[in-house]
Amino acid sequence: MSSRSTHTPVRPPAALQDIVERALAGDADSVSLEPVPEGLEVCWIVGNTGLGTVVSTEEGNRITRFIVRAAGLEQHNRGVLAMEVAGESREISVESYEHFGEWGYRLRVVPTRKRRRT
Repeated sequence: MSSRSTHTPVRPPAALQDIVERALAGDADSVSLEPVPEGLEVCWIVGNTGLGTVVSTEEGNRITRFIVRAAGLEQHNRGVLAMEVAGESREISVESYEHFGEWGYRLRVVPTRKRRRT
């Protein structure tokens, strides 16, 4: 049995769905979510470059609550959540970290395994 268990989530907030779909479409390595005074900063990271935006505090709270529950981060710093992304069931690896006294999150879409033809 794998040490990483995937938690099957309830439907994710629309803003999180959009964030993950943009990450996949833009071939981002990861997405960081960090609280800022204006709300929740979302930064798509590709290599050493990041491009970001800020979502409202209310929407940011919905996103972070969902991530914590769906990835099982109540008692762990790392987890995996399952989401339907671009019509495919995908696993999202989530890591939480402290960011200026608050929790930040790093999301990575787990690559799909290519099936070998026999």
